[in-house]
Amino acid sequence: MVSASLASPARAELDVWKALGEDALHTKTYTTYNGKPPDIFATCDQAGNLHLPKPYLLDYTLTPRDTRLFERGLRAVKKYASIKAALDDGYLPMKEGFQPGMGLGLLHPDLIKDGVFNFDRPDGLTYVNKKGTGQFRLVGFAYIAGAGEHPPKVANVDFDDKSRRKDAQGKAKTGVWEYGDEVCFQVEPGKSVTVLHGGGTKEHCKGHTFYKRLWYINSWGLVYNPMGLFAETNTVVDWLDHTQKFGPLCPKPQPPAK
Repeated sequence: MVSASLASPARAELDVWKALGEDALHTKTYTTYNGKPPDIFATCDQAGNLHLPKPYLLDYTLTPRDTRLFERGLRAVKKYASIKAALDDGYLPMKEGFQPGMGLGLLHPDLIKDGVFNFDRPDGLTYVNKKGTGQFRLVGFAYIAGAGEHPPKVANVDFDDKSRRKDAQGKAKTGVWEYGDEVCFQVEPGKSVTVLHGGGTKEHCKGHTFYKRLWYINSWGLVYNPMGLFAETNTVVDWLDHTQKFGPLCPKPQPPAK
């Protein structure tokens, strides 16, 4: 069964995932999470605006400027609630299938090449799949910001170590940037992206995009992460995939009970 949201031509661009088989699209292991949906998800108000999952408000003290910036990021990705919209915009599936703590990734070849950090244009998107269907749920997004010994500065943000509440319920990591050394993006136009990293990668990256050091941000503004809003991985994604306890990004309002 393939949902209507994956109608042609986007469906053809997921052939690489279809070829991997159902098992490769889901987690092999997971860590039990005691939180309960819908608390772990970003909330959606009556106007359709997304807001950070409520547990983050118990982990961090966010300034109004931080809140505006982070929710600006949520606005930027809302249109990709439909994976078809992401594919139509040029994002391609990662050939690796489901990655622990990361889910199913899509990357945009042009954006990962430009080396520019743009809060309104995420370089990567992360989904989980409803088993046995062509339906996908957006759970995260990422920014890739090129090479260099030091990460780019994020303007107009106050978020730092002081943002973590002393009584935070999670580990509430406050660092934003992560990095990887010797990273190669092998792009099959219109089909998929393969990510290689580690020693010797450059030798296999001729004709592709290579970074000696790559800075990136993983944002978990759509699904609560006990490790932190910008932690590298999110075990709740594995738990969601295993339990299948997820619905649409912005559920339609239910009529009041009579």
